[in-house]
Amino acid sequence: MAPEDKAEMCLALVNSAYELNGMILNIELLFFKMFISPMQTKAARKAGDSEDLLVGNLFRGVNLNASVYRSLLESVALHPKKKHFKKIVEHMIESQYNENSAQIPGDIIDLVVTIGIEQKYPVYIGQSLKTMLLSYDKFEVNTTTFKTFVLFLERCKGYEADATRFLTLANDTEHIQIDYKLIQPIFLRTIKHKGADEVLKLFEQFRKALKLNKAGSKLETNDRNQKLRDIKMNFYDGLVTDLMANSAYSLSQVIQSEKSREKFEPHIGDDLIALEIYANQRKMDEFSDIFKPLLSDKNRGEGYTLSTPILE
Repeated sequence: MAPEDKAEMCLALVNSAYELNGMILNIELLFFKMFISPMQTKAARKAGDSEDLLVGNLFRGVNLNASVYRSLLESVALHPKKKHFKKIVEHMIESQYNENSAQIPGDIIDLVVTIGIEQKYPVYIGQSLKTMLLSYDKFEVNTTTFKTFVLFLERCKGYEADATRFLTLANDTEHIQIDYKLIQPIFLRTIKHKGADEVLKLFEQFRKALKLNKAGSKLETNDRNQKLRDIKMNFYDGLVTDLMANSAYSLSQVIQSEKSREKFEPHIGDDLIALEIYANQRKMDEFSDIFKPLLSDKNRGEGYTLSTPILE
């Protein structure tokens, strides 16, 4: 049977599964077993490439539809076995190099990651997702799926540093941009459950990783510089806001001080944040150094109000 005919047969089988179940019980499970069962004997497979999971696969070289992959993944989720799961993912990746292959949609990749997380396959999912990220025209890895996996990796004991390194892969894509919104959950977990040293360590790691992705790097020089400045400023502002919300005022002061070194355009909002940081730490000298100039320069403070915590 030609590969095109196999592909059509698989799609028809999956789409008509409800009707076929009346004649052939659990037709999708039967198809799943056909997919994972090689045509060769174990001895013949060992004689070949032992690392090739698709040796003897009946559907090798066939461009399967996304609906077919969804059916296979749902079946392996109900009957989990790592080797079977890997066969499906390997087929998905390999088939993208076939002629006339279609992009694997984001919901299928999200299902792959969800199963990998449920079954705790951090290394294999990381390897597979890395391959997919670098070929967006073939695999539609969306930002939500990417973020979900990174947060899972960060929760896995011994893989925290790998989560940070994995995030930098976004710089090699055209559709995922590292910004504070992407990494905020990691910071919130660190702020609430770890010490100040860990927060600062994380801050340094991500500050160095803040770069434009491939799409941003193609912008005109002025637009490129402005976009990177905006990403960095939002990073500092977002982190300081979360630290203050958790009453970590001494850490907020450190981050705010680091922001001042970036030479962003002066803004009254930064002065008001500094006032609140110093007020909550009862640092009256530093508070006065900022507060007195604000009182004397009416234009500088126009449109802003001093909040109750600051005045108290």
